[in-house]
Amino acid sequence: MFWYQVTGFVGSFFVVLAYIPQTSHLIKEHCSAGISRYAYRLWFLGAVFLFIHAIMIQDAAFTILQILNAVFTGIILVFAERYKYGVCSAHKI
Repeated sequence: MFWYQVTGFVGSFFVVLAYIPQTSHLIKEHCSAGISRYAYRLWFLGAVFLFIHAIMIQDAAFTILQILNAVFTGIILVFAERYKYGVCSAHKI
């Protein structure tokens, strides 16, 4: 494995790690305050196209990253729709 592949996997790890607080809060608190479902739809679409690109260029780290991007974005979209009127005490004005 080349050094640039390692950096790709490390970067992918941090991207996935960044999804955890948002996803966790959304599911635990049933709170979708501040989540743009439109933006997440665009991110999901972008992840799908980037996944296709990653497959075409045969980049393992980028392929895995886009799969995980699509999965986490999809989870957020599902729960943001389910809890679209949910607001936790931290987000109430």
